[in-house]
Amino acid sequence: MAVVDYLENLADIPLSQNTMLSHVCALSSCAYDIEGVRVGLHLLVSAWVIDHKVRSPPIKLRVPPWDRQAVLVALSEKQCEP
Repeated sequence: MAVVDYLENLADIPLSQNTMLSHVCALSSCAYDIEGVRVGLHLLVSAWVIDHKVRSPPIKLRVPPWDRQAVLVALSEKQCEP
């Protein structure tokens, strides 16, 4: 099925679950039906979405994305006044 193949290609890119669902909604809103059923309601597509949710849960960063030491050094230096 072309829609599931398209979603599977998108899954190779690390996208969030909401982004994947927005693609499904966009396909469904374009009046693109599979076997007379909307894309988002089709059994294969909804099963794929659930499977994608299980395969790629959201990643919680436990370490801040910035260098704390560099920030502390910059804050301890003399302030630059324009």
